[in-house]
Amino acid sequence: MGRISWACLVTGLVVAIASCDGSGSPGAGGSVGGSPLPLPAPEPRLATRSGPGLGNLEYQPSELFEALARVDTSNAIPDDAPLKPYGTNVATMVDGWFFTIFAPDSGNGPGGFLFYDLANPRAPKLVKRLYEPHGSTGELREAHSIGLGIVNDRTYAAIQSRLGLQLWDLSNVQEPRMAGFLRLPQVNGGDYTFVA
Repeated sequence: MGRISWACLVTGLVVAIASCDGSGSPGAGGSVGGSPLPLPAPEPRLATRSGPGLGNLEYQPSELFEALARVDTSNAIPDDAPLKPYGTNVATMVDGWFFTIFAPDSGNGPGGFLFYDLANPRAPKLVKRLYEPHGSTGELREAHSIGLGIVNDRTYAAIQSRLGLQLWDLSNVQEPRMAGFLRLPQVNGGDYTFVA
Protein backbone atom coordinates (compact mmCIF):
# COMPACT_ATOMS: atom_id res chain seq x y z
CA MET A 1 0.00 0.00 0.00
CA GLY A 2 1.09 3.55 -0.70
CA ARG A 3 1.61 6.39 1.69
CA ILE A 4 -1.63 7.70 3.18
CA SER A 5 -1.67 11.38 3.99
CA TRP A 6 -5.16 12.76 3.51
CA ALA A 7 -6.97 13.98 6.61
CA CYS A 8 -10.59 15.02 7.01
CA LEU A 9 -13.06 15.83 9.78
CA VAL A 10 -16.29 13.94 10.21
CA THR A 11 -19.26 15.95 11.51
CA GLY A 12 -19.74 13.68 14.51
CA LEU A 13 -16.77 15.68 15.79
CA VAL A 14 -14.51 12.71 15.52
CA VAL A 15 -11.24 13.35 13.75
CA ALA A 16 -11.04 10.59 11.14
CA ILE A 17 -8.87 9.78 8.14
CA ALA A 18 -9.86 9.04 4.56
CA SER A 19 -7.94 8.01 1.49
CA CYS A 20 -8.88 8.26 -2.16
CA ASP A 21 -7.31 6.92 -5.34
CA GLY A 22 -9.07 9.48 -7.55
CA SER A 23 -12.04 7.23 -8.32
CA GLY A 24 -14.08 8.37 -5.33
CA SER A 25 -13.61 5.09 -3.49
CA PRO A 26 -11.15 4.25 -0.73
CA GLY A 27 -7.82 3.43 -2.28
CA ALA A 28 -4.09 3.24 -1.80
CA GLY A 29 -4.03 6.89 -0.79
CA GLY A 30 -2.29 10.08 -1.71
CA SER A 31 -1.68 9.42 -5.41
CA VAL A 32 -3.25 8.79 -8.81
CA GLY A 33 -1.28 6.60 -11.17
CA GLY A 34 1.83 6.98 -9.02
CA SER A 35 1.71 10.80 -9.12
CA PRO A 36 0.80 12.85 -6.05
CA LEU A 37 -2.74 14.18 -6.02
CA PRO A 38 -2.71 17.90 -6.84
CA LEU A 39 -3.70 20.18 -4.01
CA PRO A 40 -5.67 23.34 -4.83
CA ALA A 41 -3.72 26.58 -4.56
CA PRO A 42 -4.47 28.29 -1.24
CA GLU A 43 -6.68 31.34 -1.36
CA PRO A 44 -4.90 34.53 -0.32
CA ARG A 45 -6.95 34.67 2.91
CA LEU A 46 -5.78 31.20 3.94
CA ALA A 47 -2.14 32.21 3.57
CA THR A 48 -2.56 34.67 6.45
CA ARG A 49 -4.43 32.38 8.84
CA SER A 50 -3.45 32.55 12.49
CA GLY A 51 -3.88 28.88 13.37
CA PRO A 52 -1.83 25.85 12.35
CA GLY A 53 -4.54 24.31 10.16
CA LEU A 54 -5.27 20.60 9.95
CA GLY A 55 -2.13 18.52 10.15
CA ASN A 56 -1.52 16.39 7.08
CA LEU A 57 0.24 13.47 8.73
CA GLU A 58 1.03 10.00 7.47
CA TYR A 59 -1.41 7.31 8.56
CA GLN A 60 -1.33 3.55 8.62
CA PRO A 61 -4.00 1.68 6.63
CA SER A 62 -5.42 0.40 9.95
CA GLU A 63 -6.18 4.03 10.92
CA LEU A 64 -8.46 4.69 7.94
CA PHE A 65 -12.04 5.54 8.90
CA GLU A 66 -11.21 5.14 12.60
CA ALA A 67 -11.57 7.79 15.29
CA LEU A 68 -8.31 9.54 16.09
CA ALA A 69 -9.71 11.89 18.75
CA ARG A 70 -13.00 13.14 20.17
CA VAL A 71 -14.39 16.41 21.46
CA ASP A 72 -16.22 15.65 24.70
CA THR A 73 -16.23 16.31 28.46
CA SER A 74 -12.70 14.89 28.74
CA ASN A 75 -11.26 17.78 26.71
CA ALA A 76 -13.35 20.91 27.31
CA ILE A 77 -17.11 20.35 27.06
CA PRO A 78 -18.51 21.20 30.51
CA ASP A 79 -20.32 18.46 32.42
CA ASP A 80 -22.72 20.86 34.17
CA ALA A 81 -25.50 20.96 31.55
CA PRO A 82 -28.76 22.16 33.13
CA LEU A 83 -31.23 19.62 31.66
CA LYS A 84 -29.64 17.46 28.96
CA PRO A 85 -25.96 16.69 28.32
CA TYR A 86 -24.04 19.07 26.12
CA GLY A 87 -23.25 17.88 22.66
CA THR A 88 -21.72 19.16 19.45
CA ASN A 89 -22.98 18.47 15.97
CA VAL A 90 -21.38 21.09 13.76
CA ALA A 91 -17.77 22.17 13.31
CA THR A 92 -15.58 24.01 10.85
CA MET A 93 -12.10 25.42 10.48
CA VAL A 94 -11.85 29.15 11.25
CA ASP A 95 -8.58 30.85 10.27
CA GLY A 96 -6.66 27.61 10.83
CA TRP A 97 -8.38 26.63 14.09
CA PHE A 98 -10.96 23.85 14.58
CA PHE A 99 -14.14 25.54 15.84
CA THR A 100 -17.24 23.93 17.30
CA ILE A 101 -20.28 24.94 19.34
CA PHE A 102 -21.66 22.94 22.26
CA ALA A 103 -25.17 23.18 23.72
CA PRO A 104 -27.82 20.89 25.21
CA ASP A 105 -29.79 18.79 22.72
CA SER A 106 -33.02 20.68 23.29
CA GLY A 107 -33.06 23.98 21.43
CA ASN A 108 -32.30 25.76 24.69
CA GLY A 109 -29.08 27.14 26.09
CA PRO A 110 -26.69 27.73 27.52
CA GLY A 111 -23.92 26.84 25.14
CA GLY A 112 -20.38 27.79 24.31
CA PHE A 113 -17.52 27.76 21.82
CA LEU A 114 -14.43 25.58 21.57
CA PHE A 115 -11.31 26.27 19.49
CA TYR A 116 -8.67 23.58 19.01
CA ASP A 117 -5.23 23.30 17.46
CA LEU A 118 -5.35 20.29 15.11
CA ALA A 119 -1.74 20.40 13.89
CA ASN A 120 -1.72 16.83 15.20
CA PRO A 121 -5.24 15.41 14.61
CA ARG A 122 -4.41 12.53 16.98
CA ALA A 123 -4.04 14.96 19.89
CA PRO A 124 -6.27 18.06 19.62
CA LYS A 125 -5.12 20.88 21.91
CA LEU A 126 -7.73 23.19 23.39
CA VAL A 127 -6.84 26.78 22.52
CA LYS A 128 -9.93 28.59 23.84
CA ARG A 129 -13.22 27.75 25.51
CA LEU A 130 -15.82 30.50 25.77
CA TYR A 131 -18.56 29.44 28.16
CA GLU A 132 -20.60 32.13 29.91
CA PRO A 133 -23.91 30.45 30.80
CA HIS A 134 -25.27 33.64 32.39
CA GLY A 135 -23.61 35.96 29.87
CA SER A 136 -22.76 36.14 26.19
CA THR A 137 -23.19 32.42 25.41
CA GLY A 138 -26.24 31.86 27.61
CA GLU A 139 -28.66 31.89 24.67
CA LEU A 140 -26.63 29.71 22.31
CA ARG A 141 -28.66 26.70 21.27
CA GLU A 142 -27.96 23.41 19.55
CA ALA A 143 -26.50 24.52 16.22
CA HIS A 144 -26.96 22.71 12.92
CA SER A 145 -24.98 25.17 10.82
CA ILE A 146 -22.50 28.00 11.10
CA GLY A 147 -22.56 30.85 8.60
CA LEU A 148 -19.06 32.28 8.08
CA GLY A 149 -18.00 35.43 6.29
CA ILE A 150 -15.06 37.79 6.01
CA VAL A 151 -15.75 41.52 6.10
CA ASN A 152 -12.89 44.06 6.10
CA ASP A 153 -10.44 41.23 6.89
CA ARG A 154 -12.40 40.17 10.00
CA THR A 155 -13.97 36.71 10.35
CA TYR A 156 -17.62 36.64 11.42
CA ALA A 157 -19.95 33.75 12.28
CA ALA A 158 -23.75 33.79 12.28
CA ILE A 159 -25.03 31.34 14.89
CA GLN A 160 -28.52 30.28 16.00
CA SER A 161 -29.64 31.29 19.46
CA ARG A 162 -32.75 30.60 21.52
CA LEU A 163 -34.41 33.80 20.28
CA GLY A 164 -32.85 34.45 16.87
CA LEU A 165 -29.33 34.87 15.49
CA GLN A 166 -26.09 36.04 17.02
CA LEU A 167 -23.25 37.53 14.97
CA TRP A 168 -19.79 36.82 16.43
CA ASP A 169 -16.41 38.27 15.52
CA LEU A 170 -14.02 35.29 15.58
CA SER A 171 -10.99 37.13 14.19
CA ASN A 172 -9.06 36.56 17.43
CA VAL A 173 -9.79 33.10 18.84
CA GLN A 174 -8.48 34.20 22.23
CA GLU A 175 -11.09 36.97 22.37
CA PRO A 176 -14.23 35.99 20.43
CA ARG A 177 -16.86 38.69 20.87
CA MET A 178 -20.51 39.09 20.04
CA ALA A 179 -20.83 41.75 17.34
CA GLY A 180 -24.61 41.76 17.11
CA PHE A 181 -27.88 40.00 17.85
CA LEU A 182 -31.04 39.69 15.77
CA ARG A 183 -34.21 38.69 17.60
CA LEU A 184 -36.60 36.83 15.31
CA PRO A 185 -40.34 36.90 16.03
CA GLN A 186 -41.86 33.56 17.09
CA VAL A 187 -38.49 31.86 17.68
CA ASN A 188 -38.38 30.60 21.26
CA GLY A 189 -35.74 28.10 22.26
CA GLY A 190 -36.96 24.53 22.49
CA ASP A 191 -39.82 25.12 20.05
CA TYR A 192 -38.62 23.67 16.75
CA THR A 193 -41.66 24.96 14.83
CA PHE A 194 -40.16 28.29 13.76
CA VAL A 195 -36.41 27.63 13.72
CA ALA A 196 -35.90 25.59 10.55
